Amino acid sequence: RDMKPSSLFTTALAAILAPGASAPVQAEPMRFACDAPSGRVTGFQIPVDAKRFRIVGTVKPAAFRPHESFTPTATVELRARGANNKMVMQLVAPSAQAAGANLTLRQINGSDDKSSPVGNLAIGKVVNFGIIYNEGGENQFLVGEQVFTSQGSLSGQKELAVSCSTGDFVFEQLDWGTGE
Repeated sequence: RDMKPSSLFTTALAAILAPGASAPVQAEPMRFACDAPSGRVTGFQIPVDAKRFRIVGTVKPAAFRPHESFTPTATVELRARGANNKMVMQLVAPSAQAAGANLTLRQINGSDDKSSPVGNLAIGKVVNFGIIYNEGGENQFLVGEQVFTSQGSLSGQKELAVSCSTGDFVFEQLDWGTGE
């Protein structure tokens, strides 16, 4: 499936997933062509009610756009609602003219923000990624063949957010669900 974000899509998801409902496991992996105009953010959010959760897929930076205050960015994050606790995989291009985007992993627990720069992903190149959350246990980030571990709690209601800004990023084989 190829989908573009829209308010209709977000409204439909909200209607299907009432607050506190678990995010469904898809019948098939999803393709999300996240194509955001210069200076704009687009994406989707899904509520998650699980003590174990994972999202896996691939991402490819396709194009960067210029803007005076926004940078081309793609983000996948699992976050606790109402708290500054999250697991984040982010691609950030330093400018619209950059040949690629810097990939960084972040585990944020309140004011404690642990960042791990992973490397640069060139325009047109694809990388596999994953975020695996285990409440009360060890969390994992997967990038290519590398595995990074982190500690952090996202207790309470959570949500999965996939977004991009000021560029075209293609997410494929997106697959998420609980481990329960």
